[in-house]
Amino acid sequence: MAAATLEEPNATANGHANGSAAPELSRKDSVDASSLAEAEEAHGVLHRVSSKEEQKVTEGAPMMAPPTAVSSENKGKDFSETFDPAAPAPTNAEDQASPLLCGPILRYTHQSEEFSKWHGSALIVLSKESQPVLHLGGGESPEKVEGKLLYKRNEGKGVSPGFFYRFDIVVGHEEKEKLVEYTIEVEGAKPIERKFAIAAKGEAFNILFHSCNGFCDGAEEAMASGPALWNDVLRKHEAQPFHVMVGGGDQIYSDAVQMPGGPLEQWAKMKSGRHRAAIDFNDELKAKVDQWYFTNSCDWFNTNPFREATSLIPSVNIWDDHDIIDGYGSYKDRWQRSPVFEGIGEIAWRWMVLFQHHLAPEAPAQAPKKAMDEEPAYILHPKNGPYIKHQGLSISSTFGPDISFIGFDCRTDRTQKIICNPDTYDSLFARMEKDVVSGRTKHLLVLLGVPIAYPRLVWLENAMSSPHLVRPLRWISKATGILGGVFNDFDGAVELLDDLQDHWACGLHKKERNKLVVRLQNFAKKKGVRITILSGDVHLAAVGRFYSKKSLNIPQEKDHRYIVNLISSAITNAPPPAAVAQVLNQRNKLHHLDDSTDENLMKIWNVSAHDNSSRINECTYPSRNFAVIRLTKEGDHPLNTAIKVKESEGSTAKGGDKVLGGEATGNDSVRAKKVRGTAVDHDLTLRNDGDEISHGYGGKDALSISIQIEIDSKDKEGKTKGYGFSIPPLLA
Repeated sequence: MAAATLEEPNATANGHANGSAAPELSRKDSVDASSLAEAEEAHGVLHRVSSKEEQKVTEGAPMMAPPTAVSSENKGKDFSETFDPAAPAPTNAEDQASPLLCGPILRYTHQSEEFSKWHGSALIVLSKESQPVLHLGGGESPEKVEGKLLYKRNEGKGVSPGFFYRFDIVVGHEEKEKLVEYTIEVEGAKPIERKFAIAAKGEAFNILFHSCNGFCDGAEEAMASGPALWNDVLRKHEAQPFHVMVGGGDQIYSDAVQMPGGPLEQWAKMKSGRHRAAIDFNDELKAKVDQWYFTNSCDWFNTNPFREATSLIPSVNIWDDHDIIDGYGSYKDRWQRSPVFEGIGEIAWRWMVLFQHHLAPEAPAQAPKKAMDEEPAYILHPKNGPYIKHQGLSISSTFGPDISFIGFDCRTDRTQKIICNPDTYDSLFARMEKDVVSGRTKHLLVLLGVPIAYPRLVWLENAMSSPHLVRPLRWISKATGILGGVFNDFDGAVELLDDLQDHWACGLHKKERNKLVVRLQNFAKKKGVRITILSGDVHLAAVGRFYSKKSLNIPQEKDHRYIVNLISSAITNAPPPAAVAQVLNQRNKLHHLDDSTDENLMKIWNVSAHDNSSRINECTYPSRNFAVIRLTKEGDHPLNTAIKVKESEGSTAKGGDKVLGGEATGNDSVRAKKVRGTAVDHDLTLRNDGDEISHGYGGKDALSISIQIEIDSKDKEGKTKGYGFSIPPLLA
């Protein structure tokens, strides 16, 4: 948006441009705006900023240093290097000369030819133009794949070069699971040798699900072990390979762009929000912000052990706010349309589609049909986003014949009033209609970044948006500075309000949420498919669920309304205090979605991961975590064959066998409300028939879930304890 639209018009004697009358206030305006200044602000009339203020913001913005090259030994950065701006650059000449800035990063896209072909890509970033080559497969005659130059950074004053190369990979599924070796050769660097696993033909993928892979301001100090849970991911991958890792949003954190040392520090420090919103995003400031995002992306994707995981496990990602900046899309419209905020969105989009999707930023916009023909997994939203001037990128794929996946891009369309546009939902459901096949598809995984079955905090949202409470506090904050952390640096609202308004269950989005859930339930019934929703965002683990009311007497395996919301967050960021999680636990009431559907959180966290002591809060677990999802096969055994628990912690199936880990199958008529999870005190070493890791029990074609909870946040090995349950297929 041009800066002129944000400036205050030239005033005349009556205080308004060209002698015109003040904008007429509606009833809503008269409540929200207690003064003419606030009324003008509500109508987008913002003050002009002086050239001196703009100069201070621009010249005070430091130019971020270029990303340091990956070492000559192809080792990524240590966590302490990534988070220490004063960390020394490589000292030996060989390291300094390496052109490799980032990678390899693996991506999975789709399967073809009746699930016999696997499609994906690998990405590397170099500091100079080259002709890199990937050799696919071991042996004497590996397949040669030329690197395709995807994107070239425009160099300029202080702007460092970057050349993005993508290698398209197509591999045939075989009768057994196999490891695919690959080697990338780059002139001036040692060969990079890695391997990834693909499932056997006709088999479901082993899935890793994670979210919130980074740190909010100061969280890295609380989590001194850094991204340690990725060490546990790698151990489990070594024991039984993951075929895909699904990123549920916030794969990288960009909030520090406006923190001390970031190029928007001076902008964030401006006391007047209206002046801040009017600052021009000029070329110099834009270049500095762009350099920051580029370096931040390279450095984070180079941070071990996350870097190692991205080179071994192909990823599928959907972005969320922290991939851009905290709360993006959920602030007031006038702030979202400010030059700096729109500029941030455009820059973040570019690096997101490159690092996380291996797409050229301009490809979907310039030639959408060609781009989508080449990338059939992607669903372009019908319209550009309101603040990010690109079409949203949702994803539809398969994880084997039995499991379909759709990831909703819930950030690009987002405003304070909507999460996705109505025509976006129509396009997503049209794609689901095409890709989910009745009789073949057993499970549909739907990725929504923010939880949809979660305790309501409308009372807190109302309190934080109440003018009677907030205005006096804002005045005190301005006058004294003693409440500096209470209000955010963007639109001046209470700091937590954007987080609350991000949620599906908040008052602004409740109708949209309920409509989506009912639409998913009807789709499940029509297709005979079990739907499970994956979410992150909230920095704790929980299991929400929708299910048919008791009066309908429908067992969960036949209940099309039974939709589990698996909430796994965060794999890296710091969890909230236990007291916050306990508030959520206490707010876990039985809610009624409509006349047919109830919802609440599952009780699963009965013992502590740290010392096995009993926990009062059985519904939310405030520790770092990730989730493992697998499809059960013939011969899988109930978890309780190896674990003893209290009689009250399971349900009794016909024949008297105690069934834990989530459900009883067949004609057991176990209602969803009675289902609960159980602790799996084996660190994923319990095996069935010598080769199958158990995560719960549900019989054939159930999803077996294990949520891995961090045992000790100070332990750099990142060891976890599993808590299991299962989700049955939808039976006729």
